[in-house]
Amino acid sequence: MKIVSGGGRAIIVQADVTRASEVQSLIEQTVAEFGPIDILVNNYSAAKGGLITFTKGLAKELAPFGVRVNAVSPGVIDTPYHEQFSSPEMMKTYAGMIPLGRVGTPGEVGKVICFLASGAASYLAGETIEIKGGMFMD
Repeated sequence: MKIVSGGGRAIIVQADVTRASEVQSLIEQTVAEFGPIDILVNNYSAAKGGLITFTKGLAKELAPFGVRVNAVSPGVIDTPYHEQFSSPEMMKTYAGMIPLGRVGTPGEVGKVICFLASGAASYLAGETIEIKGGMFMD
């Protein structure tokens, strides 16, 4: 794992989040390894609308316990997914639709997540940060 090879700590915990017992196990394993959970950053491209609503609701519920919940909403990010499912022509078309003129990188998404997990974001809760290079600005 890149996190571990880079000097960080990480674990992999598989869980079906539609099953309460598996979510409880995920939480228990995480707390056992790292201590109390202080921050949750929601990420995954499917059902973003539901995720945004879930983020706000969970943030409101957990804020009194000192847990900040936020979400990131990446746009077109140069990941292995696109290597497999998007042709170079498609990626060029995507880049042409993005005001910054290029697709994003996983590192750029990671930096936003690091910001959300840092003290610099200590007063952010229930927010969704779009990392899309200006794509779909309203």
